[in-house]
Amino acid sequence: MIRVRGFCVFPEDDVTHPAPPHTVSLGSLYVRHGRWLRRQAARRFGASHAEDLAQETWVKL
Repeated sequence: MIRVRGFCVFPEDDVTHPAPPHTVSLGSLYVRHGRWLRRQAARRFGASHAEDLAQETWVKL
């Protein structure tokens, strides 16, 4: 342990790292948020472009 201005600093070997966050598939994200994304795109850019914009967004992910 090393003290630096009142804080304790531990060498990297002593630090335990948390488990990686739960991974979520793009398919499940689309199911949960696809309708919202299409609705927002329709509001901002018009209904005629909403579906294409939503699809391109998912392709880029």
